[in-house]
Amino acid sequence: MSKASFGLAALLLVVSACSGPKPADEHAGHPAGAMVDVKIESGKTVPSGAVVKVSKDEQITVNITSDIDDEIHVHSTPDHSFQISAGQKLEETFSFGATGTYEMESHRLKKLIVKFEVR
Repeated sequence: MSKASFGLAALLLVVSACSGPKPADEHAGHPAGAMVDVKIESGKTVPSGAVVKVSKDEQITVNITSDIDDEIHVHSTPDHSFQISAGQKLEETFSFGATGTYEMESHRLKKLIVKFEVR
């Protein structure tokens, strides 16, 4: 093997070793688990009644943007309620400690946003 070939092989080995998965601490501030983006705009919610399947005790992060003041409520035990102001972006993380189906709704619009199916 020539010196150039050996150098190239060594470089490729180093690059491939550095390109593996990142340690969990490099994702600080971004919890693992399910992510749900919610948009409330012009009297509508997106999603609107979607089913999201998660595991018991899995971290769920909900990212909400809204053009109205609202309360987002997750019917569970314990309940999860989030206040959002018009123009605000809100990120909330929670989990379910029991299996079942739990609804998340907009109180002001009285609309179902998501059904969480917890297994």
